[in-house]
Amino acid sequence: MFANKKKMKIDTYQQVWNLWADYEDALKKYVFKYAKSEEVTKDIVQDTLLKVHKSCCSDKEIQNIRSWLFQIAYNSMMDFFKSERKATNLIKRQITDNQNDMYQELSVYIEPLIGFLPEKYGAALRMADIEGLKQQEIADKLNLSLSATKSRIQRGRKLLKEEIHSCFHTKESSNSGLTDFDLKESCTSLKNWEKKKN
Repeated sequence: MFANKKKMKIDTYQQVWNLWADYEDALKKYVFKYAKSEEVTKDIVQDTLLKVHKSCCSDKEIQNIRSWLFQIAYNSMMDFFKSERKATNLIKRQITDNQNDMYQELSVYIEPLIGFLPEKYGAALRMADIEGLKQQEIADKLNLSLSATKSRIQRGRKLLKEEIHSCFHTKESSNSGLTDFDLKESCTSLKNWEKKKN
């Protein structure tokens, strides 16, 4: 896994494929969040892969491999939306606002972390933030009032943030949000999840 790798040079095409194996799912989730289409997501992610592939063997040291990959995906989205005349200020603002959001680069870990939460909070949070359901729809599914549903989602987000901080060393700035993270050795739940995933 390259999850904790900060600096590196891409000297071989095998490194490209190893990186891609580690980050493809996270990049797909990130792009789909804005593209809202599996077909468009596939095209943008494919373009991202081509750009990563072309960067091979340049002898350039990449300071933060995760941020670099997500920046390439962001640029690919902008190129696509521009070519399709969809690059509205709203789309640009939505993506830019989330560029350094903790959930962006940690997205591959969010679902398993939600799974570690108490079920009543995890279920509501999963429906809201993973499945994208409206809060009233969630309330109907869980047979709860809207206010109770909102409370569970907010509580779930708070618990999730606590899980993130208990499992990761994070560096944040007031201007750009998350700047780096490393999985803690003490986080056995995610360590075991990674082993099963691989």
